[in-house]
Amino acid sequence: MIKKITDSFKSIIGEKHEVTEAIREALEDRVVSPFYGYFIISWLLVNWDYIYIALFVNTEFIYQKTGLLRNEYLFQEILPTHLVGWSYWLDFLIIPFIFTCVAFYIMPFLTRKFYRQHIRNKIKNEQIRADEMEAEIKAETKVLKAEVEQAEVKEKAAKTTPEVLWRNEYSKFKDNPLHKIFDTLIEHYYEHNALIATNTKRIRNDLLVYCDVNKLITIDHEYFELTEKGKEFVKLYIQDHPDWNEIPF
Repeated sequence: MIKKITDSFKSIIGEKHEVTEAIREALEDRVVSPFYGYFIISWLLVNWDYIYIALFVNTEFIYQKTGLLRNEYLFQEILPTHLVGWSYWLDFLIIPFIFTCVAFYIMPFLTRKFYRQHIRNKIKNEQIRADEMEAEIKAETKVLKAEVEQAEVKEKAAKTTPEVLWRNEYSKFKDNPLHKIFDTLIEHYYEHNALIATNTKRIRNDLLVYCDVNKLITIDHEYFELTEKGKEFVKLYIQDHPDWNEIPF
């Protein structure tokens, strides 16, 4: 459109002329200015009904209602020749202008405010996350420190009075289903010369594995030997089962 207007002026006053260049620059400044773009968008939003009528309403319907053709009706409504009321200027000028000012001044201001608050919230969230991670690390460190101290105490106790630790392990062993058949190990040790298997009986493999892993016995081919810890377990087992008191130690 701008090119057509400037070409018309060029055809009249020549290819290069100050007036032509001034008109071209003025038109380009007006068209590319954000103000006019926002104003046009605001005007279209406020007066959307005219766009709807221009594109979708049937001409016959408009003629039946107003006695005018579509273009005549729109031209009369948008550019009336008679004196118009306050609502006309409100819809066609004032409200679009207010919307344009809001888009130019208020919205950018609010956008900056919200963006600053968004950054602050993000920083606070990161700080909270960092604090929680620090607290978690401190808690884990405290637990590890307690475990190390407990391990040191156990190691010290194992060197001085291992029987205390063995008794604690035996208390836990009592909750193990293998505790119920621990007497078979005692029987094989004292009555069958520590043979793992006889002609009629054999110590269950799971019991052998448990006792070997927990250092209650040492295995040498078909024989096994009770360790000091294993003998402590036997003593505690017999104390819990008086029927075994006749077995010598």
